[in-house]
Amino acid sequence: MSLPAPVGFEPLHIPGSPGLLLVRKKEAPVLARALAASPAAFDRLAPVACRGKAWEFAGDPGGPWMVRRYVHGGLLGRLLGDLQWGWGRAIHELRVSDAARSRGLPTPEIVGIRGRKVFGPLWRLDLLTRKVEDGQAVEAFLQAGPRPAAGRTLARRLALFLRRMHDSGLVHADPHIRNFLVRSLGRQGDPEIVLLDLDRSRLVDRLTPAMADASLFRLNRSLEKFGVSSEDVSSTDRLRFLLAYSGETGPTRAPMRDRLKRCQRHLRMHRFWWKLCGWAS
Repeated sequence: MSLPAPVGFEPLHIPGSPGLLLVRKKEAPVLARALAASPAAFDRLAPVACRGKAWEFAGDPGGPWMVRRYVHGGLLGRLLGDLQWGWGRAIHELRVSDAARSRGLPTPEIVGIRGRKVFGPLWRLDLLTRKVEDGQAVEAFLQAGPRPAAGRTLARRLALFLRRMHDSGLVHADPHIRNFLVRSLGRQGDPEIVLLDLDRSRLVDRLTPAMADASLFRLNRSLEKFGVSSEDVSSTDRLRFLLAYSGETGPTRAPMRDRLKRCQRHLRMHRFWWKLCGWAS
């Protein structure tokens, strides 16, 4: 089967590696050599019904890269697992990722998409991105122990990054703490934030306040979902984050305190839902 390649991409055939592979043209020679040496790089089983799982492909020469299998979450994941209807999901993420990078948002470059037809219109899709070196997930940093000064710096940088993301029109589909990496923390200068996993994300001309709040609320509840304690991130830390996000100080703290209260009410509702259903979402 042939598939129109996105702009800047071309088909690449690797003997011994089934499926259709589209790669960024500038990466084609080095990927061809790396995949010829490891034709089964895409065939490691990805956990089904668990979004965002990826594994490293060393890819000597040229690597490392990260491979991520597209899977469905929730009830759809239990029914379809990693089966996708066509290539639309991967092509959409590629376009959003390239647009985000063009707007100055650091996110790993997508260098390839592999599709393997199952039957009819159903495919298994894998995304190949360049690995972010020296990156640490925000979650891992917060759980590593108390580092008050570095923690405040990180909170401010993350808040400013989120504001820049929203001002650029990017609506991230899953803005939880595992989808933000920290680079250069502890070195001279401020840490750099790198955004991961733009699957199902979208670009709009302007975020509404409700869209921005939904992103902030999801980031806030992900702290509890992934086991970050209130000792590691206090209510004061959350308020500092919201103030940095809004660029507000002094007399304008009252609206931010109201926003924080709404964040906390939203979290309490989800706690009740998690307890009722026996899951985290």
